[in-house]
Amino acid sequence: MSKRLEYGIGASAINFDGKHRYIRITDISNWGKNEITSPSFIENSAMLNDGDILLARTGATVGDSFIYKDDGIESYFAGFLIRAKIQNANPYFVYYQFKTQKYAQWVKISSARSGQPGINSEQYGSYKICLAEHDEQQKIANFLSKIDKRITTQNKIIKDLVTLRNQINNTFFDSINTCVRFKDLYISASEGGTPDTSKGEYYLNGNIPFIKIENLYEKYLLSCNSFMSESGLQNSSAWLVPKESILLSNGATIGETTILKIDAAIKQGILGIIPKKPYDSEILYYLFKSRRFAKTLKRITTKGTMEAAYLKDLNKEKIFLTCDLHMNNHVKLMSLIDEKICVERKIANLLNEEKQYLLGNLFI
Repeated sequence: MSKRLEYGIGASAINFDGKHRYIRITDISNWGKNEITSPSFIENSAMLNDGDILLARTGATVGDSFIYKDDGIESYFAGFLIRAKIQNANPYFVYYQFKTQKYAQWVKISSARSGQPGINSEQYGSYKICLAEHDEQQKIANFLSKIDKRITTQNKIIKDLVTLRNQINNTFFDSINTCVRFKDLYISASEGGTPDTSKGEYYLNGNIPFIKIENLYEKYLLSCNSFMSESGLQNSSAWLVPKESILLSNGATIGETTILKIDAAIKQGILGIIPKKPYDSEILYYLFKSRRFAKTLKRITTKGTMEAAYLKDLNKEKIFLTCDLHMNNHVKLMSLIDEKICVERKIANLLNEEKQYLLGNLFI
């Protein structure tokens, strides 16, 4: 099916020369996002043609796949990639089989080794590809390509909405001239903590939600999958943050924020903040999402082994904020946009689920 499996060239990446593009292992997972580069030298054997499939052979992205679409830029592939030149089959029909759960499981097993995970050309050559009549291959490939285009469109809708929300939010907070001290925004605020992980009784059969930084990715935090026990709470610096409080990461990924919709304990590196009236968690959420506040956090961040923005330093800062009809209207507008983003993300998830269902049932 493949003429042969070939390794790319070992050239270094240099600034794009306007003619020759260099496709590396990091590019196939982030196509269109990385800066275009050129190879430090060229070998014609590594020039890509339309429909060539590239497979990552080593590292954390081993198994990742990419199909090259000729866009008029002469392109060459790097040595940590393997090329399959498909013959006697529709290349897109073959490519979509590298997106199935069956393939992902094969990669997990085949790449396992004592050092860096990897799959060589001989192993890739042994992977069994399903075949069908040419017309059927074409129909399946076209149908899956249309779903991919729909997913791409959906992702762009979400990206544009996020950009719109951020622009409006930044412009609004940039225009505020009145300010308050950060310490005047809350009734109580404190960082969390982690019970001793060597003591099973601090976690076993626990029913207190335990929030970690990776949970701070949506506007509202409704649930989590980690818990601690009452004894874990009592024997650590963790504390129970009441619902309708707001969380702000001040360590690791500084600046992530979410509104608690449950009573929960929090890990270190997260500030639990109980807002003081007239401010509320909705107002503080959009404040924390603004670039003006991000600059404040950056200014007070302490550099070291682990960067941190300490509450004691944040308390001293003047925060540009108001609480009036304009702020209320702004929060309502932002909330409407966020609700729209939430709906569009659900549609994106459904489209991806549909694609995975089809991949799992078309290639058996």
